[in-house]
Amino acid sequence: MFKENRPEIASHEPEERDDKPLQEFKGFDPDRRNFLKTTLAVGTLLAAGTLGELYRRGYFDEEKQTLQPGVPEKKNEEAEKIKKLLSELKKLEKDLQNESMIQNYGKEDVKKFNILVEKEIQRVRDLHHNKPVLLDKLFKNVPNLLPDITRECQDLGVPLGVALGVALEESRASHGTVTPAGDMGIFQLQLETAKQWKEEMQKKGIFKETMLSQLTPNDPRVDMLTNLRMGLYGLKKLSHRLGDWDLGVFAFHNGVKGTFKHFDGAQKSKQGKRINYLDVFGQASKTAQGDTDKKKALYPVRVEAKLRLFKEYFLPRLISKLEKDTNNYAKVK
Repeated sequence: MFKENRPEIASHEPEERDDKPLQEFKGFDPDRRNFLKTTLAVGTLLAAGTLGELYRRGYFDEEKQTLQPGVPEKKNEEAEKIKKLLSELKKLEKDLQNESMIQNYGKEDVKKFNILVEKEIQRVRDLHHNKPVLLDKLFKNVPNLLPDITRECQDLGVPLGVALGVALEESRASHGTVTPAGDMGIFQLQLETAKQWKEEMQKKGIFKETMLSQLTPNDPRVDMLTNLRMGLYGLKKLSHRLGDWDLGVFAFHNGVKGTFKHFDGAQKSKQGKRINYLDVFGQASKTAQGDTDKKKALYPVRVEAKLRLFKEYFLPRLISKLEKDTNNYAKVK
């Protein structure tokens, strides 16, 4: 009924090919053919080299389908991120220079503590065969955690070095760590302890609700920020109760009851003088039964060893790498 305006269907028959140039090429003598092949190959290499140099100096704009000079926007963003991280890490390196949980120790106690720490550092190095690729895995999570842990340490009044050392020893600063016993998060908190600290923080008005913490009210450890703040709160609470950060770190792992069991004996041996972790360590070593008890007694030493490895080994290497990356981006521009 209706006349359809259909477009003409294009023919798919192959077009006739002009074989004249090929026939002429075959008609050339062998020497001339070889010369033309060589010329074509050299020209191809030169063109590829020129194109490669253009790619190196610029980038290919997919929308415009052309080579563009300079650095693409995505690479500029990446370069800015590297610069920002580099700045943060350099500040951290400066801030951690004098950070230690033994600032109130006398010379003799500093010497004793350092001997224990150096042994632990060597043990960690030997355990990882002193290979950078294995040692780096201990610290790779710190850059991502750095903004949050720095901010929360400042807010709650916890030394950043102490917090980083404990986080590295507990979970390698990874929130995804869960033990077979059920300890969870950056600071490997037990559920009952977390609930108690959450309640205390709420009463003091320092508990920060997040969307995830509201969805998981029965287990506040699930949210990373909440886990982080509760761990820092616990460290500060225990340190104030026992008198200093070294004893607070010991109690964080060994519990208040376990700490006071050695604390009383240490106080008697010091005859009323101020005690520190080494006094408690001495008492704990006397009653240690097996490797587990010895490991618990050395907990602050392990924390300090992780912090020093991070400060003296990993951090300088990471800063050096980022500086090279920054220079490479500058060269491309």
